[in-house]
Amino acid sequence: MLLSRRIMIYTDTQTPTAESAEIPNASTGPRTEAGKAVSSRNAVKHNLCAKRLTGSDLEEFKALRTQLEDEWEPQTETERLLLDQMALCQWRIDRALSLELNAFDDDHLDPALLALALRYRTTAEHGFYKALAELQRLRASIRQDAIRQQKTEDRKYQANLTAALDYLCSAPIGAPPPHQFVSQNQNPAADTEPRSTVS
Repeated sequence: MLLSRRIMIYTDTQTPTAESAEIPNASTGPRTEAGKAVSSRNAVKHNLCAKRLTGSDLEEFKALRTQLEDEWEPQTETERLLLDQMALCQWRIDRALSLELNAFDDDHLDPALLALALRYRTTAEHGFYKALAELQRLRASIRQDAIRQQKTEDRKYQANLTAALDYLCSAPIGAPPPHQFVSQNQNPAADTEPRSTVS
């Protein structure tokens, strides 16, 4: 019985569209894409919870991202993703700091705004340093892999060099080196000539 009364009350009320149709020149909201973009930010106070950055916020993020890329010169997609994360966290840190300053406006303290700003800044700093540590760990791992690979190549080169030197020291004089082409059309009489030996 109570449920049906609620439905009846809801269906008896006029919808905003019906009300605006009855009032001439009533605003129906922005119609152009530019107007919609502006009005979508009417309630934005700090943009720290935004799912997508736009306008000047996006430009600030891109500037931070460019600075980090110039500094780190990423070589892999993982490094680029970590730099994106660091840039976004740094953007949030900067925005939270400006929010902290707003908490002290007009010579009075807004404790709720200050607590919110500190929470956002702490979370952003944690995210920044976590991404930075992961990037440094990844760089160290890549460097260690390169060192190990270089050592393996050096060992192979040293082994080949040692084998070549051993052969040259123990091979008879005038014998061809290993894997060298030997003509099959040699003069058999040349083999009967005595060879001089060097002592």
